[in-house]
Amino acid sequence: MEEKDQLDSSIELLKEYGIEPENIVNPQEVSFKEGDILCEDGKPLEYLYFLRNGTVKTLIPAGDKPGLILGRYVNRGMFDESALFRSDGCAHTRAVCETDIEAVSIPFETNRETLLGQNSFLRKEAENLSATLDQSMNSFFFQKFPFEYMLCSYIAVKRTDAEWVADLDQTSQDLNVSKQIIKRCLDLLVNKGILAVGEKGYLVSDVLQFENYNKGLYKPRRKRIKVNAGKGKTAG
Repeated sequence: MEEKDQLDSSIELLKEYGIEPENIVNPQEVSFKEGDILCEDGKPLEYLYFLRNGTVKTLIPAGDKPGLILGRYVNRGMFDESALFRSDGCAHTRAVCETDIEAVSIPFETNRETLLGQNSFLRKEAENLSATLDQSMNSFFFQKFPFEYMLCSYIAVKRTDAEWVADLDQTSQDLNVSKQIIKRCLDLLVNKGILAVGEKGYLVSDVLQFENYNKGLYKPRRKRIKVNAGKGKTAG
């Protein structure tokens, strides 16, 4: 009975990813510990993983260093879908568990052709890959400009009226940096007189300097599309 419950649970999760599970071979409930690697850049990919809960970060490795963070996935995410569209059968990113996670795995080669033949899944993945591209572009700008430039661009997009009320958890997720880095940068901008602390959040104190920092670097992620298998799409 427990094995059937796990199979039903796995099938329901796959449906959330736009997959029609009837012909999917051997879905399995799996769990990993913080620091475990789901896939490694350049290594043969044995399984695709569909995140149920927990946090996973994806990186481009740089030798022995951790590498550039491409994105963080909280409670949902697939690793590594790009391998479906390449001929080498290898992962092209490193996916590392930032917390303990629970996921569903399916054998990669066994299910590859089935997934490539499912329009609902492919449409959803195309949208998700576009969102990932936006996220990767933000990461590129981090390397080129000091972080305060990105944060000012982010505030310019997110603020309403005169004040920006900082949601550090959301900002950390959007910009792929820790809350500590954001706090330090906000203090820096206040000390420089560019921002001031308001009643609820932060005010732009020096408009000219703020606009010099705001270079339009932050690109909001495109909204992902939820696809009901075989029934078209709705905005997600």
